[in-house]
Amino acid sequence: MLIVAIGLAACGPSAEELAATSAAETEAAAPTETPEPTATDTPEPTATEVPTETPEPTATLTPEPVAVVGDEDVPLREGPGTVYTQAGTAAAGEELEVLGQAYDCEWVEVRILGVGEAWVSTEDAELNVPCEGLEEATIPPTPAVAVGAPPASSGDTGDSSGGGDTCGNNPVAIPVNNKTGENATISLSGDCTYYFTVPPGTSQIFVVAGRYTYTFNYCGQTYSGVHAINSNWRLTFKC
Repeated sequence: MLIVAIGLAACGPSAEELAATSAAETEAAAPTETPEPTATDTPEPTATEVPTETPEPTATLTPEPVAVVGDEDVPLREGPGTVYTQAGTAAAGEELEVLGQAYDCEWVEVRILGVGEAWVSTEDAELNVPCEGLEEATIPPTPAVAVGAPPASSGDTGDSSGGGDTCGNNPVAIPVNNKTGENATISLSGDCTYYFTVPPGTSQIFVVAGRYTYTFNYCGQTYSGVHAINSNWRLTFKC
């Protein structure tokens, strides 16, 4: 029995081995350190732009059209041209109410106290608004020209002849703008024959529409040709 007890004691673990095993088990069972959480940068909130208020559109006031007379009194006429009878006079510096225009604002129709409606040249009175904003006025028939008897040898103003009674039927008005500063003459030959003397300024001639041989004399020159004449025809003379 003694031998067996010694043998068992010899086969068991030593005290050192038991101590080492216990230490290893203790080390294995020790809790691992939990890492400290790292700080995360929280972005600063960005400022939200507040939309600016859109200003309300302001109304643009359109001035009433007027023509302001220059430094001298100017004549007013019954139509847009010097061939019309003088209707009165506008004083220097006077503001005239504008009713309409003719010939691209070379003349404007105005209203003036004591005269009523009349016309003034824009060479004598200055507009306060662009021409495009003015309505085209109705142009009265000019007294300077008319369809009537054949021209006299002296070249009377506005005479015409030929073609029998048909030459007096339904004539069309042809605007004439004579910028030469002197009289110009117009001869037309076709189904009807016409001869006109046109003074400086704006006026009208009246002819029956058709195809004519024309002759113009102005600024010491003569111009001839053939043209179909209708209500869309316009004449401008300048040197």
